[in-house]
Amino acid sequence: MKMIRSVLILLTLFLAAGATAEAGKLFARELGTASPIYNLVQQEVRSHVIIRNRLAVTHVDETFRNDHPYELEGFYVFELPDGARADGLWMWVDGERIRFVVKRLEEAKQIYDSLKQEGVGDPAILETMSANRFQLRIFPIRPGEERRIEIEYFHELPVNREGTLRYTYPLNMSGYQSAPLQRIALRVELAMDAPITSSKTNFDDRPTMLSRTDVSDRRQLLDLEHENLLIEEDFALTFALEGWSDSLFVLTHTETGTSDSSFFMLWFPDTIDVSQDVKTDFIFAIDASGSMTGLRQGMVMTAMANIMARLLPSDRCHILLFNGDILHFPSDTGMIFANITARMTASTFLQLKYTPRGITDYEAVLKAIGRLALRPEANKRCIFITDGLPNRGATDAGELAAHLRVGTHTVCFYPITIFTERLELLHDLAGMTGGRLCALEQGMDFDDALRRTTFSFENTLVQDALLEYPAGVADIFPATSLLVTNPAAMTGTGRFLSPVRDSCTFSYRPQGFSVRHRATRPLLLREDTTELVQVARLWASKRIDQLLVRLRDVEDSTEIREAVIRLSEKYNLLTPFTAFIAYREVDPGDANAVGEIAAARDLELEQNYPNPFNPATTIRFFIPSRSSGDSRVRICIYDALGRLVRTLADRDYAPGTHSLVWDGRDDAGIALPSGTYFCVLTRGGLQRSITMTLLK
Repeated sequence: MKMIRSVLILLTLFLAAGATAEAGKLFARELGTASPIYNLVQQEVRSHVIIRNRLAVTHVDETFRNDHPYELEGFYVFELPDGARADGLWMWVDGERIRFVVKRLEEAKQIYDSLKQEGVGDPAILETMSANRFQLRIFPIRPGEERRIEIEYFHELPVNREGTLRYTYPLNMSGYQSAPLQRIALRVELAMDAPITSSKTNFDDRPTMLSRTDVSDRRQLLDLEHENLLIEEDFALTFALEGWSDSLFVLTHTETGTSDSSFFMLWFPDTIDVSQDVKTDFIFAIDASGSMTGLRQGMVMTAMANIMARLLPSDRCHILLFNGDILHFPSDTGMIFANITARMTASTFLQLKYTPRGITDYEAVLKAIGRLALRPEANKRCIFITDGLPNRGATDAGELAAHLRVGTHTVCFYPITIFTERLELLHDLAGMTGGRLCALEQGMDFDDALRRTTFSFENTLVQDALLEYPAGVADIFPATSLLVTNPAAMTGTGRFLSPVRDSCTFSYRPQGFSVRHRATRPLLLREDTTELVQVARLWASKRIDQLLVRLRDVEDSTEIREAVIRLSEKYNLLTPFTAFIAYREVDPGDANAVGEIAAARDLELEQNYPNPFNPATTIRFFIPSRSSGDSRVRICIYDALGRLVRTLADRDYAPGTHSLVWDGRDDAGIALPSGTYFCVLTRGGLQRSITMTLLK
């Protein structure tokens, strides 16, 4: 019991420390101890980005060095853009580039832990933490040693109603290390199906760092290079395509040795008259609780000034300060047009009335939004600025989202969080309403983060949108009607077995209007193919997202989980049920190490689902056919202090897969509070554990 408690306390310390780590930075700790978190010096960044139409593939190659006199285990925590998928992991050991393999999550973790304990294989494992946040673990990083890792991901670029696309690469090192990078080399390759126009970056005024090469009017190379430099801002690129309006671009990819092809379609329909249809009502809900003082209060004032400056004269706005009580601007339920006078008056209101104190209550302020005098024909967006979870009122995402449905319309929810670690609730609220989460952290380029979040504010919201494809196209996403927050650029993906020469149709109804618009364009899916395998992986990622939604909202099905795992393995995509693992082959002569790895693959404890959960979660485990001493199975739940709170099982189990449901209660039947809990499975001399989060 003492050993288990020590392990659990260590895990708790690590989770608390790891949660505050800088996204995209490598930190470390001593193996098997509760040592401090050590930052590792980032020495080199060599990255290559390929952008085809709206699809961006980013390959990151970084080298870190351990300047501490300890052997450390590295933790690389990073956040990818919305909708991005990790599809590659490589590491370098003694000059050898080692490629990853896709494994079931528990199997990958068991292999990694076994290799780490035996001190062989130099393993690395990449896992999903939440939404778009990931963690890479590497062991060992010896004193004075350099470790080189490569990670690849892809995503669809955001685009505004003028057809301007935006790509951002994280370079900001402020707040993480004071030493300059020995070398940075970032190459961005634009390869388009139409001439490139209006290509701009935030480094254009530094010609000694950034160079451009116009290979042709459709292909452009951007090279950002420098040595011994500490960069304190991210790289941002915007560009457009000539003749983009009413244009349709298609990328296809055919898997080697098969006739099964995938496509990615980008369409800029010009049938939306934005000059008449764009009317937006903005609600600014600002957390005024006691924790929003000091730096946070200053960031709120800056954020409001920047966002208000982007509003159009046809936009209307309302400000809500909430901290148990709610203060309105203007008073009651009225909305005010966002002209210069209104902006000045709103600034004065914030300077006089924004005095943080009290508690945080999401439910009360969302109910107040439902009472505002919003225009039926207008887009409706809530900018929600906070630094923490509610400590009063409802905390269920579905219940809170219901307050954002005003009549037959939905208020799109855009949370902006300041130094917040637990983001699941806000992420879910944004996803349910068609909004987007912006998480601001220490060292982040604040203004650029806000620009990325507000990039789509000007886009028209349409309803009952439908993309219809010709015969010969299968497994389409989107397949039926959809809510569109960005009709300036419609995208679709699917598969086809033979060339298609037909048309597709996009139809929609602008919010607040009864007339339905319709446009038809030729869709030619031929046998020519791009080398970008990410076209096929993009299709697979859409299929995985569909399965995960079913699993979350409809049924907890082993069949659905297995389908997700199969797609992950086939297309090299990271999912909640899989991990990427890379390691050197273990010397077959090392019987002890090989035996440990084989044993670790036998007894399995899967990650509970759902997680976080409320009020119940399912725990699945696998019992091997051969026994390891005592065959009795014991499954226990411990709290964050290592105290036993519930014994779920203490008996023999037949070989095979089993599942148990934990209802979040202790052995006395009393509901336990929100927090981190640990499930520990013991059988004979083997032990497995997982971390679970109860969130009420």
